Amino acid sequence: MLIEFSVANFRSIRELQTLSMEARKLSAKDPRVDKLNTFIPEGGGNDLLKVAGIFGGNASGKSNILKGLSTMIACLWRSMESETPLPEIIVPFNLDEESMQQPTFFEIVFVLGLQKYRYGFEATKEKIVSEWLFLTHDKVRESYMFKREGSNAKFNPKTFPTGHNLFSGTLSTLLSSPYALVLDILESTSDETSVRISSYLWTFLILDDGSTQSRIPSHEVKRIMKDPDAKLRILKILQTADMNIHGLESVEYAGTNGNLELNLMVWKKRTDTGLLTLFNFAAEADGTKRLFTLGRKVDMALQNGSTLIVDEFDARLHPNLSRLIVELFQLPETNPKNAQLIFVSHDTQFMSLKLLRRDQIWFVKQNAQRATELYSLAEFKGVRNDKDVEAEYRAGLYGGVASLNLFQESFNQTEHVIETN
Repeated sequence: MLIEFSVANFRSIRELQTLSMEARKLSAKDPRVDKLNTFIPEGGGNDLLKVAGIFGGNASGKSNILKGLSTMIACLWRSMESETPLPEIIVPFNLDEESMQQPTFFEIVFVLGLQKYRYGFEATKEKIVSEWLFLTHDKVRESYMFKREGSNAKFNPKTFPTGHNLFSGTLSTLLSSPYALVLDILESTSDETSVRISSYLWTFLILDDGSTQSRIPSHEVKRIMKDPDAKLRILKILQTADMNIHGLESVEYAGTNGNLELNLMVWKKRTDTGLLTLFNFAAEADGTKRLFTLGRKVDMALQNGSTLIVDEFDARLHPNLSRLIVELFQLPETNPKNAQLIFVSHDTQFMSLKLLRRDQIWFVKQNAQRATELYSLAEFKGVRNDKDVEAEYRAGLYGGVASLNLFQESFNQTEHVIETN
């Protein structure tokens, strides 16, 4: 379960910004809102949130919060490659010279089984500067498992004996590569702790960038067809948009490399004959394809208790559909494993305090230095639980609203030019 993610000096983000999924000591007006949106993690500790929404004006840096997390995972995924991705994906804040010379910071705190971990690293385009992994004991005390500065790594023999033993041998020479991450090196040795943590970061954090696939990859089609229950669940999701989709099927075809590939097809009923006929899913409406792309990730998250992170959540989706997805994560009947949903959106219906708590509503704005700032509604004092947050947000009370003055002035000037001509 995700507790929090922090990022600094990345794209439009200059100072440290933290998105927290830890529930604050507050109560909603309706106790049912608290019950639907919070849960106690398996290992105990503070309540966590099931859902969080991020809102803000265009170009405020909302997506960069999520890109920070995807970049962190990409660094870990590719740290052992012969060609490092760091020059390509590490992008420091570039509006002042000092930030451009400093490393980018990533850190994630999460619960895995009964344990709470804090893992992070700092990186430049040229190297990994530092890296760390901490374990929390007794819900309070924190001990390091390893700490790394440059090519020097220190392991705690009490909390991480296997790592200590592995790095006391020839494995330590792998740190001579300035791009390699200790966690990835240990994962490659099948160290149990490192494999569990890496697997969490790679598979239990599901990222969706808001895009729509025109053709579903063959391996995805195969996975769906092999799981009748998943196939039925995704069909029901698609039927919320198009009730004339009566089934899913796959058809083999020769790929560009000569291998057999699978193409997703849908059964639809013809209006003239009433007979079910196969149609290529690639010909479906963009909204239906978007619902499929997001729907299968929603299904994966709910089935596995994962954290789903979605950019452009409301893109090509009817407001009722996006609200339904939020409710799927809230209801214990559809989310028994306490999966989490974090989304970026412009849809202000999610600011209703009848749906979400104040600590689930986050805003993003640019400060005077044109840097991104992230903060939650819970940080504002005096916000009552019966407030119309949507109206107050539109009025600019919480920041994170696009400025329309220049936009309007540009049209006024254009009109004036036309009149004078």
